[in-house]
Formats: sequence, structure tokens, C-alpha cells
Amino acid sequence: MLLARSAAVWGKCVGTEVPPTRALGRRGRPQKILQRRVETRFRRYGGRRDVAFAYRAGVSVASWPWRWLQRRAARAARTGRDARRAAALMDASASRSRTMPLQDQSFVRRELDFPGALRQGASGAAVKRVQEWLGFHGNGTPIDGKFGPGTDRALQGFAARKRIAYAGEVGPAVWAALTEPMARVLAAAAPANKPYPQLVRWFAEQHLSVHPIEIGGANRGPWVRLYMKGSEGDSMLWCAGFVSTVLRQAAEHAQRAMPIAGSFGCDELAAQAKAAGRFLAGRSVAGGNPGFAALGACGVFLVRKSASDWVHTGFAFDGNAESFLSIEGNTDHKGSANGFEVAQRARKTAACDFIRLG
Repeated sequence: MLLARSAAVWGKCVGTEVPPTRALGRRGRPQKILQRRVETRFRRYGGRRDVAFAYRAGVSVASWPWRWLQRRAARAARTGRDARRAAALMDASASRSRTMPLQDQSFVRRELDFPGALRQGASGAAVKRVQEWLGFHGNGTPIDGKFGPGTDRALQGFAARKRIAYAGEVGPAVWAALTEPMARVLAAAAPANKPYPQLVRWFAEQHLSVHPIEIGGANRGPWVRLYMKGSEGDSMLWCAGFVSTVLRQAAEHAQRAMPIAGSFGCDELAAQAKAAGRFLAGRSVAGGNPGFAALGACGVFLVRKSASDWVHTGFAFDGNAESFLSIEGNTDHKGSANGFEVAQRARKTAACDFIRLG
């Protein structure tokens, strides 16, 4: 897997073949290019090809330091056989991510599986998750990954409100109560025989009902990691990840393929829709030809910045030539494209383009 990621990363970030080993080992232009591109374009999903690569691979790419990538890319470049093996491993990884059910994905299991008993003095990622979920439930405490008196006091309040036993240790029952909102949404069973667009809206409403929000800072927390396949951070705008997750849930329930592959980026969603013949320009929807009815029970909206640039996305329904209702992630009451929650809003039809799901 390490070799697979490294060779693909150079090609996706720089757009060329992996350079010779000696070039990567020097403080020259290839090294600087790798550093700059990985730290800016790739880690911040600034390029559409990068977004597609990260989403298809199903990996958390925000944590890949550029020096690590440099070493792995150099190793992959030593022989043509290594490069071919890297490509094969990358394809296998992407295929496995696409076929494995959402609930079985490793980034989901990390959020929901009981990590073992936790008590005062413990520290690490599991304690941080406990603190994040306490904040989600309204029993906030500093999210520092350290189980101290403050975390213990917050757990006492949470347990009392939920009427569950707590004696200074986070056991399976307390953990299950903390993570219950996410577990419930992911295990939701939709009514049978619904058309796919109706299923998409139904699943979007299930997410909306538990009000996913960022916890611990901008674009951070368990819900962001769910929608972004384990990634989080200031640059991880997650509206497209939310859309892709719901589309996947509905497709798995209906036992059918997704109408588009899904992505972390709005531009990539638009490109996929155009390739599949599902893209509807806003002027045709607002102008009544074919009109909002062409989206059926539910579609995807893309907030248009220019003819080739989209900055926000979500689900669109109950609309007409002037406006529609939406369920969208990474927004707020102002309709921001970098907000903090999943929310329902009303938007102007002419300001968006659309993706047909039916």
C-alpha cells in the first residue's frame, strides 16, 4: 500500500512520471515541486484529478507528510517493475474501497468500534473521540486527548442525562450511547420499493435529523471524518463528501450502482455528471426547459461560481423555476460553503446547476 500510494501521488500531483531517484535525493527543482504540490494542491484538494484519486482510493490523504511521500516516490522509481507493481496495488486498493459496504469501511469502524475501557489517566485518539462526542451531545470539555477530571465530570453529566451507569470508566454501554447518532444513521433501513431519488432524499433526511456538526475546530470531528473517509482539517471542505456518502448509502440499499462515482470536490461531481449525461444547467431548469421537474423527487445542486467552477453542493428537492429546498453539509444559516453543520435551506434556482439522479 505504501508503494502504491507514493507512485500514484507523484503522477497525480505533478502530472508527470516519477522522476529519477537521484533527482529526488537532491535539493533541486523536483524536490521543491513535490513539496509544494503535495502541501498545497494535493493536501488541499486544489486539483480535480487529485480529488478523484483520493476519493477512489478511499484513503485519508491529509496526513501524508511530503517527506514521507518523497522517500516512497524515490523507492518506487528505482525499477520499472516497482512502478508497475505500484499501479497494480493502487487499482486493487481503489477497487476494494468501492466494493466494501460503507459500514465495513475502516474509517467508519474507527469511529464506531469500542476501543477498550478508558478511565482517568488514559490518553490518545480514543479519548479524543470520547471528548468529541461529549461536545456533540452538549457535555463539552476540552478536546485534548487526555482523560482528566474535566472529561470525567462531562461523562458524569452525559451518563446522568442518558440514564446509563458510569463509575469512572468508559465501557461498551457508554461508548455505544456516545456514538449512537452515527450508528443509527448508518444502520437506517429505508422503506422498501422507493425509487432511487426518493431513497437519496430519505437518507439525507436521516442525517439531517441528528444534526451533524463540526467538533473540535473548523472541518473537524467524527462527522467530517465520516464524510471525508477519515480526513479532517481546515482545508477539508466536506459538502461534496456529504453528498457522496448519502448517494452511496442509497445505492447500497437499492443494490444498484451510484449514478456518479462521488468525490470530495464539487468540480469533480460536475465532471462526472457531464460524462454520465446527468448534468443540467441552471438556465434550463430555471427557464422551464426541461424545468425543475426533470430532477424528480431529489437531485444534486451545485452552486455555480463560473461556467467551469462550482463551490458548494447538496441535495435539491421541492423546487420550481425560482427556488428549491435543500439538505446540505458544511453550511450554516447564512448558506456558507464552509459552514459547520448539515442543515436544510432554501436556495435560488438560477444560481445553481444540477445533477439528475433518476
